[in-house]
Amino acid sequence: MKYDSLFKVLSDATRLRILNLLDEAQLNGNELMELLAIPQSSVSKHLKALRDSDLIDERKEGTWRFYSLRQEGLPAQALKMLQEMWGQKEYQRERSQIGGLLERRRLFSEAYFQGEAGAREGLGVLYSEETLLRG
Repeated sequence: MKYDSLFKVLSDATRLRILNLLDEAQLNGNELMELLAIPQSSVSKHLKALRDSDLIDERKEGTWRFYSLRQEGLPAQALKMLQEMWGQKEYQRERSQIGGLLERRRLFSEAYFQGEAGAREGLGVLYSEETLLRG
């Protein structure tokens, strides 16, 4: 990546906040929206700029897309400067919210799969060999 393009992408405060969070954890667009308190359209616009610059990785999981910082997309000196900056209070405050968000994600997933398991519990009877042969 050319340095002028890199500096242009990194010149936006919201993108720096997003990169700070993605350096800490893989997050989806809704989670970034919640943590940063900005509209979905803004999150999408900034994620596109970061993706196009190869600064973030995208991983699809079902209908969700999770993003993380692609450290090898940044020159070592730029990464070092960003990490020093991310040590400041305002960036650390945002990072500190990630733990609670990840815990809510875990609890939601557990509740969803427990609900699915309960809903499918009786399917074995419906599709047993005996039932299918009587069909």
